Amino acid sequence: MAADILHLLASYRMPLTRRSIRRGHLGRETAVIAALLLLSGCKEGLDSEPDAGTAARDRWSHNHPANYSYTLTRDCFCLDELVLPVVIEVRGGVVQSRTYAATGAAVDARWESSFPTIDGLFSELDDAETRADRLTVTYERQYGYPQHARIDYSTQVVDDEMDFTITTFTPLP
Repeated sequence: MAADILHLLASYRMPLTRRSIRRGHLGRETAVIAALLLLSGCKEGLDSEPDAGTAARDRWSHNHPANYSYTLTRDCFCLDELVLPVVIEVRGGVVQSRTYAATGAAVDARWESSFPTIDGLFSELDDAETRADRLTVTYERQYGYPQHARIDYSTQVVDDEMDFTITTFTPLP
């Protein structure tokens, strides 16, 4: 899809005049280009369609390993302990360890609930679907886990957004 959009952009000639640029009004052509660029933001290996959540959850239910580890990084206006990358090891559906990726230090018990299993992240997304003004999620294709999520609980409030990103997902024996 992105290649088709890039081809379309390359073949489309837009007449621009000094007057339209100086006034800051580039017209309908600019709106078309902006819409196409937004649509071209797809990433290979990720699902981001509106119904992708159901399909991804089904993939996770049927394909996830019983034991796995992953690194979770949150991005929010929070304490450092909550935004540093954390390696989470899960065995049999239960978190066995939570350690900071950079130091190997264990996560303090006060912050453990911020670093759940992937099923726990799906629960966070379910909650966000009912409470947030905006929710954007991309899913990993093979296992279906949420690879990146951006939650904006209120578009009227500054600094209430929360992102999380999963990296280095590894099935364990």
